[in-house]
Amino acid sequence: QKLNERYLTFGNCIEQSCITMERPFYLKHAYTQGMMLGLLLKQNIDSPAEKIKIYNYWATYCRQCIKEMPYFEQISQEYKDKVEVYFVCLDFVEDLEGKVKPFLAKREIRNPVILLDDIDYNSWINRINPDWSGAIPATDYILPESGQRFFHEGGYEKEELVDQIEYLINK
Repeated sequence: QKLNERYLTFGNCIEQSCITMERPFYLKHAYTQGMMLGLLLKQNIDSPAEKIKIYNYWATYCRQCIKEMPYFEQISQEYKDKVEVYFVCLDFVEDLEGKVKPFLAKREIRNPVILLDDIDYNSWINRINPDWSGAIPATDYILPESGQRFFHEGGYEKEELVDQIEYLINK
């Protein structure tokens, strides 16, 4: 598969978006010095939305992450008027070409993917949730309007994820 690439700049941050012509898939990858990506992700998290924002933190080396990714993909289609799903990849930048892109293409991941490229990955733990141990998978939910956040550390079975989504929709 051939990818078209375009570059957008945000301050000192260059974002590379790869878009396939065959399906609505893209990978966001920020080349950055420390905090700039943090500002970009924080801006996305803090921006108002009409839907529940779901940020799932994962890596290609995490078996439970891989298992639950299709559930999030399905949820994003089944509840497309209610949720926005973002996958935040914690793989190393060096693995982007050799592991991450092939992984996403093979699994036909359609939701936005943000590759967290920061010098200090651990600094993100408290920024996302002070109670987070750093274990993955982990998922952050942000409700529209109120901005209220719910955090889940650990994996999901499909039924558990559906229950969580239903609970948040009716909150």
